[in-house]
Amino acid sequence: MFLSELTRRDLLKTLGLGATALGVSGLGSQSAFADFVSQKDKTVGELHDGSRATPVKLRVDGQIVRPQIALPTIGETDVLVVGGGPAGCCAAIAAARLGLKTTLVERYGHFGGLATGGLVVHILGHWTLEGDKKVQATQGLGEEMMKRLEGLPNGIVNREFGRNPTLDAEVYKYLLVEMITEANIEVFLHSWAIDAIVDDKTDPATGNPIVRGAVIQTKLGPQAILAKQTIDTTGDGDVFVPAGAAHTQRLYNIGLPYRIGNLDRVKLQDGQKPPRHLGDVTPVPGVRWVNMTGPSLDGVDVKTLSKLELNHRKQIWKQIQEVRNTPGYE
Repeated sequence: MFLSELTRRDLLKTLGLGATALGVSGLGSQSAFADFVSQKDKTVGELHDGSRATPVKLRVDGQIVRPQIALPTIGETDVLVVGGGPAGCCAAIAAARLGLKTTLVERYGHFGGLATGGLVVHILGHWTLEGDKKVQATQGLGEEMMKRLEGLPNGIVNREFGRNPTLDAEVYKYLLVEMITEANIEVFLHSWAIDAIVDDKTDPATGNPIVRGAVIQTKLGPQAILAKQTIDTTGDGDVFVPAGAAHTQRLYNIGLPYRIGNLDRVKLQDGQKPPRHLGDVTPVPGVRWVNMTGPSLDGVDVKTLSKLELNHRKQIWKQIQEVRNTPGYE
């Protein structure tokens, strides 16, 4: 049976649930099912004896050693773009529109990078000065994206002259999926680039290593993608750093933006001032975006990132409670 042909009752039977569950489970009118297009049912499970595992070894001298193994190659492409944020999506779409076979790798389950998953929804640098005249700096694919966002419900606001627009993260995720699939780009999500594949020889013109692709870490282990051209748009140098390219490592303000909703229901009394931490408008009525900034630290140090993540979550909770303790914002 095809999954697309499953009724709700069939699904519940497969899960071992009786008819009573139809009324009391969360699989009623509150749920939604994806459209599995002609995808056949998988077997319930597959037994693995573990003989193909290649774990990292702890040697008697205390050193931890990764065994040398041959990696499976899961793709060969003309252009490999690593990092599915706005820059990576634009690079991949541009390459694909030129007729090149293009592959896009992204570590999360969505596109947009910090603009979506990081909720950095304000498009900074949208305008610049040419002499004494203000002109729009974002053109090309960036402008195409914003025009398409204008055609989607709650996609973007503040598209007026001289203002930096603000987009909705979820609408932008959807738009990027549309544009990536329209361009027929091969996609690997949930795949973290962990190494570069380089040639034994260096570029005679520059002396730099010749990059032939990248190694990605997946739930099935490390796998290789070969490419004629590799573009690193990870923001952290996940490919060019292990490839040995010269670079400058900088510190960044590491914050944690968040959104606050239901503000359209607030009724202020005459003369009452709104509380702090309400941020800026978003395309969704009643929802505002708060750009909570943080200290300038090393953005690739996992200990630093973990410490800040915990701290910032607590700070967000504290700020929200301050807002809720304001009359009218309960």
